[in-house]
Amino acid sequence: MTDRLIYIIFLLGFMAIMFTNGLILKKKVTNAKSFITGNQNIGVLLGAGMFVATFLSSSSITGQVGYVHGVGWAAYSSILGTVISIFIVGYLMVDKLREQADYGCETIPDVVYARYGSNALRGLMSISIVILYIVFVAVELMGLAKTIAYFLDISYTVAIIISMLFTLSYIYMGGLLAVAYNDSISAIIGVGGTIVVAFIALAKVGGFTAMNIQLAEVKPDMIYTINSSGGIPLIISLAAVWGIGNSSHPAYLGQALGAKSRKSILRSLLISAIFVSIFYFMTQILGTVSQVLNPDLVDVDASFPILVKELTNPVFAGVLVAAVLALVMSTTDTVLLTAGAALGSDFLSKTLGKNYSDEKRLALSRMSVIGIGIIGTIIALLNPSQILIFQMLNYGAAGSVFFVPIIFGLYWKRANKEGAISSMIGGFGAYILWILLKQPFGLHPILFGVAVAVVLMITVSLLTPQTSDEILNHFFKRKI
Repeated sequence: MTDRLIYIIFLLGFMAIMFTNGLILKKKVTNAKSFITGNQNIGVLLGAGMFVATFLSSSSITGQVGYVHGVGWAAYSSILGTVISIFIVGYLMVDKLREQADYGCETIPDVVYARYGSNALRGLMSISIVILYIVFVAVELMGLAKTIAYFLDISYTVAIIISMLFTLSYIYMGGLLAVAYNDSISAIIGVGGTIVVAFIALAKVGGFTAMNIQLAEVKPDMIYTINSSGGIPLIISLAAVWGIGNSSHPAYLGQALGAKSRKSILRSLLISAIFVSIFYFMTQILGTVSQVLNPDLVDVDASFPILVKELTNPVFAGVLVAAVLALVMSTTDTVLLTAGAALGSDFLSKTLGKNYSDEKRLALSRMSVIGIGIIGTIIALLNPSQILIFQMLNYGAAGSVFFVPIIFGLYWKRANKEGAISSMIGGFGAYILWILLKQPFGLHPILFGVAVAVVLMITVSLLTPQTSDEILNHFFKRKI
């Protein structure tokens, strides 16, 4: 049996399991709410699996290993940012968001509407989600296709099309429940497989200390967490883009709306924080070993698949290929579902005021998932940029647009719809401006984008009328 055939068997087996889950869970999707929130039936372990798998994507494994290969230990700041973001979400956001689910909110745009009472703001939030998540989907497909194409010796184009068709099929059938079950399976395979190959890689170079000694010999500057390739601005930028970016994405925050209870979602986040921290440390090891063994690698995004193929036997390599597929699909499915709900339910139905039936909202959400998946696929086929760099730009834009109106809305009663809208538009404009200025001082544009968004939120809110007492009392004084 050839290595290629072994890889194909593992991939097909994994796909069959996920497709079967979608088919089984299809009968539980009877309306838009069950499709979008799983009827709020996501328990602690499913929730933890979904959070872990959604946080860990192609940028987390293919992109992160490649980024570490090129930057060294300075890349560890992105790990710090991701862990920080889990605690921001856990201690500042999900408890309050989950409370709104008990009062009918199905999505983050629903929560924003409940807080600010503005249909225009809900529409702006919905369209922003759709646009950013089309890019998000494209990035995930890029990472998956590069890995699968490498192992199966098929074209990049074929790998992308097969992956998207498969993902769309089980989301269309099972909605959030299918996403939750498949994500939990993906988390186990992805995290477990990455840990094992990291230890194999360490053994290959003689252990942790030997790895760093060899790295110092190959690329001395990469041994330092603060190095000449970026210095302190790089550390701050990486921590900010992942810390704020992860804390802003509706795909992550929206998972709280499908949880069984506020306590269950907090427990899920605690478990996920532990496994995400372990996973990212393993990717740091893999990227470092890759630099030691293959210092002249041209395409750094190929670091992980090359390591797997060099260090493991074909059977275990097949498992790792499935692990990459698992992690990428687990993020892609959540993002697609969130974007589909934003377009079909939040924008076309609620914002435009069509008053569609629940069955119509379900159909619109499903068709929106398909449409967004197709557009994301087309972008991925163009194969733009390095995966992690492209994803960092996307996360930065999300942080600049979403973070301020959500966090201020949850905690500052004086925040109003005018402040929220101006912060979204101004934050994004400032983000783009900082990019055009070529990132002065070496700082990531998310820092400037969020700073401008904060100033606009406070200034505009104070200069315009306060949100009505009826809305504020409705949002802030509920008790469960």
